[in-house]
Amino acid sequence: IEAAPETFYRPPYVGGSGWVGIEIARVSDRELQLHLKEAWNLIAPEKLKAAQQTASSSPSESANPDIQLSLEPKARKSVKKK
Repeated sequence: IEAAPETFYRPPYVGGSGWVGIEIARVSDRELQLHLKEAWNLIAPEKLKAAQQTASSSPSESANPDIQLSLEPKARKSVKKK
């Protein structure tokens, strides 16, 4: 946080518990993916981490084929109000 305060910060309410905020516009998709994977590895149960490592060697794939890491924005539907 101290090395790049314009990119990383302690969020209100949860920063005191060790959470770190990231200004998404200031990091590449690859860097964000690495931070997300590292954060997940820090808190995921060992059994779940083992299943993930067994099922996939790629960080963008999941042990559950229905769950995929995607950094692509979802398409938004335009709803016309009457």
